[in-house]
Amino acid sequence: MTTEPTSENKCAPPDSPALGGSGHRVEQRWWATTLEQCPPGLFYYNGDFGFKTEYQDQNGPEAYCVGSGEYFWGGTNGDKEARRKLLVIPSLIVSNDESSHGASKI
Repeated sequence: MTTEPTSENKCAPPDSPALGGSGHRVEQRWWATTLEQCPPGLFYYNGDFGFKTEYQDQNGPEAYCVGSGEYFWGGTNGDKEARRKLLVIPSLIVSNDESSHGASKI
């Protein structure tokens, strides 16, 4: 369940015309939602990207930091309930390939 934009959750990942010259970019597709309600895949939180799996463990949703591979806690200091309630922004990596007539999910 996504939340409607408010002054508290209306945030977006930085514009990313290309990822390392690869011809791909990150697109925000939804407004902020909780980590628990976030679909599996890439998400943006507080200046960094994370990845949520489809699995749960004793801490709630399994999620990891893309940059380091570490378990994602989002600054909650081990508070499992606060971690579940963190607002994150689900994101997609899309291709800029002109032959596909626009962006396509990869």
